[in-house]
Amino acid sequence: MSTFTIYLKYIKYVGRNIGKDLEFVFRLNDEEYRIKLDLKHWSKKEYSPLLPISEMEYDSEQSLIKVPISIFVIEDDPTKNDYGKKDKTHRIKNTFPETFEFTHEVEVRERGGPRTKKNIALFEFSFVAGVVKYDQGGNGRLPNISPPIPHSKRYAFLPGSCDIVCLQKCELPIKECIKKCCT
Repeated sequence: MSTFTIYLKYIKYVGRNIGKDLEFVFRLNDEEYRIKLDLKHWSKKEYSPLLPISEMEYDSEQSLIKVPISIFVIEDDPTKNDYGKKDKTHRIKNTFPETFEFTHEVEVRERGGPRTKKNIALFEFSFVAGVVKYDQGGNGRLPNISPPIPHSKRYAFLPGSCDIVCLQKCELPIKECIKKCCT
């Protein structure tokens, strides 16, 4: 068995405005990863460096690798939260060590009164699947992605809420970074 990592490249928010107090829940590989984010309508949050979400095993002889992903989007409202969910099994071409990019979209319908129930926002998530190559110093580099992931085997499925910038810049072992950056 070999291992590849799934990275979040960006989150894009289009369609109708349902608010900006957002939480994204990613379920992959029987684990959950959460991001809380203030994201304005008609904007895009890009992660540079890419944000590692999950590490998965695969059989290097397979030409297609099935990756089931569930994404929940929740917009926190004082009366009723708006939410949407989409489950999808992505088929990733085994072109490793080259990278493979794919997208996942989730619709969120506003749950307010009769005037707002037609408001539907669309969130697009772009992912990159790749095998990290490690140099002798333990620094990981993804082929064909700029900028590369700066740390060795840096990935996380994190409970609760985490400061993404803190995680990306943390130089400590991953368990220490989780303690430092997550509540």
